[in-house]
Amino acid sequence: MSATTEPAERSLSRGTTWLRNGLLMLACLLLVRLSITTADDHRLIATFAPAVGLAWAALMRWGPAVTPGVWLGLAAGFIWAGASWSLALALATGQALGACIAAFWLGRAGFDSRLEQPRDLWLLLGAVLCGGAVLSAANAATWLMLAGRIPVLDLAGAWLTWWFGEAAGLLLMGVALLTLPSLATAAPTTQRWIGDAALLLAIALSLGLVIDALANGRLGLLPFAVLPLVALVWLALRGGLALPTAGLAARCEVVAGNVFDQVPAAGDVYILSRILHDCEDSRAAAILA
Repeated sequence: MSATTEPAERSLSRGTTWLRNGLLMLACLLLVRLSITTADDHRLIATFAPAVGLAWAALMRWGPAVTPGVWLGLAAGFIWAGASWSLALALATGQALGACIAAFWLGRAGFDSRLEQPRDLWLLLGAVLCGGAVLSAANAATWLMLAGRIPVLDLAGAWLTWWFGEAAGLLLMGVALLTLPSLATAAPTTQRWIGDAALLLAIALSLGLVIDALANGRLGLLPFAVLPLVALVWLALRGGLALPTAGLAARCEVVAGNVFDQVPAAGDVYILSRILHDCEDSRAAAILA
C-alpha cells in the first residue's frame, strides 16, 4: 500500500508546485505591467513594485520551488512593458535573486512571520530592505544605464527610486501576504482588526495619491510617499513591542558583575546566561550559593 501511495503523493506534490508556479507567473506578469503604468515607459522604474512583495512572500511560504514561476512572470511583465528580451531577463533575475536571498537568509535566521518579537522586525529590515532590495536596485540601475535607458548622471537617482518602489511593495504587499494568514488563525480581537484594516486602507490611499501625483505632475502630493513607512510602526505596535520596550529601557539600568569578585547589590534581577556548563562543580556551587 505504501508503494502505491508514495508515487501518488509525489505526483500531487508536483502538480501543486506546477499550479503555484503558473499562478505566480500570471500574477507577477500582471503586477509588473500594472506598476510600470505609473512610470516613464523609457526608464521602466515604478514607484510601487507589488510583484516583488508577492514574490518574496511566496518564496517565504513555499520555498525555492516557485522561483521559476516568479522569474518568468517578472520577465514577461517587463517585456510587456516594452523592455528588450535581454533587459527584461536581467531585471527579472535581479528581482528574483534579491527575493530569494532575503527569503533564504530569513529562513536560516529563524524569522517568525507573525512579527511578535523585536528581533523579527530587525531581521525583516536587514534581509528585505537592506539586503534583497538593495541588490535588486543596484542590478536594475546598472542594466538600465547599460541599455541606454538612463544617463550615467542619473544612476544614483534611479537606484534610489527603484529601491523605494521595491521597499513599498515588500512592506505593503509582501508583509501583508505573509503575516495576515498567520494572524487569521490567532483569534484576534475585533478592535485590533479594525485598527489594522483602517491603517492598511490609509496606506493604500496614500499610495494612490502618490501614483496620481507622479502621473499628473501634482508634486504637492509627493509627501504622502513617506506614509507607507508607517507600516513598520503598525507592525511594531500591533505586536505591542514599541511602547513596552521603550518604557522598560527608561526604567532599567544594566550593570555588569563578577560572581567571584563583587556582585552589584540591590539588583532587582540577576541574569546568568551560559555560565554553569563551563564551570567545575565547586565553582558552579559558589555561583548558585
